Amino acid sequence: MDTFINLRKVFNIGCERTKLSAECINTGRGLQVLLIGGTSPHIGAVVMALPRPSLKTKKINSSDSYVLTVPGHKDYIIATQMASDIAKILNIVTVVTVGIHSDNMINKEIQEIIANSISLTETICSEFNQRKIN
Repeated sequence: MDTFINLRKVFNIGCERTKLSAECINTGRGLQVLLIGGTSPHIGAVVMALPRPSLKTKKINSSDSYVLTVPGHKDYIIATQMASDIAKILNIVTVVTVGIHSDNMINKEIQEIIANSISLTETICSEFNQRKIN
């Protein structure tokens, strides 16, 4: 039976309308991430990414992603990138659920949310790579 190495961890970044929170659950053979933020968190998209060898260079990981989106929601953009990056870097099955919303966001806020999600992805990969979850 696999041993859980730090079953649950929460990461936060940003403030107010651009604050993001990522709750990560180590299943022992994969990683589940719930990324929510803004003033009205919700479920907007779910992405499962499966790591595999790159088709061009076998020594490099790539991934295949499967996307479910609530119609009209753009959360899949961040969910797909995060799930794919985590799956490739950690070489594990990864599921990312994203729901970020604040009314009347301006472009600067959207760019800050994207930057925050990239930073969280790097933090998650660093944290769980050290723990060797697979």
